[in-house]
Amino acid sequence: MFNPREAALNSLLKWDLSGAFSNIEINTVISRANAKGEDISLYTFLFLGVIEKKMLLDSVIKKYSKIALEEIDPQTLNILRLGIYQLAFADRIPDYSAVDESVSLAPKKVKGFVNAILRSFIRDSKRIDLPQDKWQKISLENSVPMELIGIFTSSYGSDVAEKICTYISQKSYTCLRINTLKATENEIISEIVGMGYSAEKSEIT
Repeated sequence: MFNPREAALNSLLKWDLSGAFSNIEINTVISRANAKGEDISLYTFLFLGVIEKKMLLDSVIKKYSKIALEEIDPQTLNILRLGIYQLAFADRIPDYSAVDESVSLAPKKVKGFVNAILRSFIRDSKRIDLPQDKWQKISLENSVPMELIGIFTSSYGSDVAEKICTYISQKSYTCLRINTLKATENEIISEIVGMGYSAEKSEIT
């Protein structure tokens, strides 16, 4: 039976430990899974969500864990990431369910550790502390390393760099680059809309 949280954990471990490409991993899991659409959607939501918010999630774990982040084994660390992500970003998942399901994924020796951190986060009203510095805040909120922000800023300027960082953490959309020798942007947008889809020009060119 397909367990979306367990599948997300296994995919996160592959991504974390062996550098698996998320899109290839998702396609592989979906092609092999005998699962309902909502379970596949939850799996994808959790797997990609944890990747997108990894730095932010790790900051929460650091706040409540007496064990240094580097000393937490990968399996436990990713279980915590999954649990905190559900508590912070999954409105339709009750807190008790996020905690219970996360604890059930954990080996017996760390169940108490996982339970304690997740419940501490809930008791603290699921508050996530952010830095006062603008760029450090942007970095943590969007899980974009400061080194990468520096590259964006030097290449495109601070305004565009900020937009790029914000876009990275938003819902993914299909992006098209138009060959303007064959059609204008407005022509392509009109054609896409005529097919029943929504389309708009990106703010980043």
